[in-house]
Amino acid sequence: MPAAIPINNDFLSKDELEELARKCPVTRIRKRLRAIALILEGKLSRLQIGKKFKVGVQTLCDWVNRYN
Repeated sequence: MPAAIPINNDFLSKDELEELARKCPVTRIRKRLRAIALILEGKLSRLQIGKKFKVGVQTLCDWVNRYN
């Protein structure tokens, strides 16, 4: 399995992302922000996060690329 794409956390902290997700009216964007916050937290693997949000690891990689 290839190495996970590192996330650039120079923009927002985990808490700031969660706050932004709470305020976001668009469900799909809220889902992406919460997933990125969990990746930044580092307690769950990307596979576990993918299962939690019902998306594949490749989709998570795409979200991380867009966030970066």
